[in-house]
Amino acid sequence: MMSGRPETLAEAMIPVAARLVVLVHGDGGRDEVAALLSELTPDEEWALFVVLAAMVNPDRSLGAALGWISWDEHGDPLAPGLAETRTIRDAAEGAEPGSPAGECVDEVVVERALAGVRVEANDAERLAVIEAAARDEDVSPTTVAMGLGLKANTTQKAIQRTRERSIHKEAS
Repeated sequence: MMSGRPETLAEAMIPVAARLVVLVHGDGGRDEVAALLSELTPDEEWALFVVLAAMVNPDRSLGAALGWISWDEHGDPLAPGLAETRTIRDAAEGAEPGSPAGECVDEVVVERALAGVRVEANDAERLAVIEAAARDEDVSPTTVAMGLGLKANTTQKAIQRTRERSIHKEAS
């Protein structure tokens, strides 16, 4: 594999992480996973862990994140755990509570959408983009619409309503 600065190493681990994900999700088995992981240095393993963690939404339920698993580490059948409603964040010791909407906001997604780069945004991120655009008169609704994959007219109305709500709050 590669070594280098942490950013470079993390970027180099993205295809490895993606390969591991598809192997674990059914495109491979224990032997393929072992072969992939055996090629990694300790630094690459560490970077892989970080990249894999970055790929996971901590506010997703454990049941949704792991419910597709139908086997254990020995290949024996398991009952799916879809009933588990705690979030990954809830299961993490010492983690701060998530956003009130139950979804986290990735600031990179918000910044890219505001710049007109097409992103996949959750509801909380879309709201954060609209609120940021409402605060900044220099942000074009058309640019935001491109970033969020929405119609320009719809986006312009959402930004305008958000500005109006903000004005009413300030007046009260």
